[in-house]
Amino acid sequence: MSDLIDAIALAVDRRKELPEETVLLIGEPKTLSYQDLQKQISTLLYHKTIRTIRVPKWIAKIGSWVLCHLPFGPKPFIRPWMINLADDHYELNISRAKKILGWTPKHTLEKTLPIMIDDLKKDPISWYRFNQLQMPKKMQKKLEGA
Repeated sequence: MSDLIDAIALAVDRRKELPEETVLLIGEPKTLSYQDLQKQISTLLYHKTIRTIRVPKWIAKIGSWVLCHLPFGPKPFIRPWMINLADDHYELNISRAKKILGWTPKHTLEKTLPIMIDDLKKDPISWYRFNQLQMPKKMQKKLEGA
């Protein structure tokens, strides 16, 4: 968020020099793949890479559809339409923001992820609450037993 705020502040500071309408991409120039994220998260959490299994999209869509239509339990985040987008790769070209505003991000997910995981490990209950996420039942039971 601080990178976004910096970009907005620069745009406001330079508003008189900018065209009436200016479109800029603000974000990280490097996009981590889901595989890269999974490897980094599993290494940070468990000190090993957890093997992931690729599932054909048609099977994943059926599974997602079934989970979305179960009459019990919370509705899952993943929806069938999301499956088609799962392997899309969105690299941002932020060169205009660099040129026009002199802006580049100071933070990256790759460098911030270890901090996020460290916060999760230190205080899982507060971490899940702060991020408005539901703690996995397995983790709840483990913490209750501790």
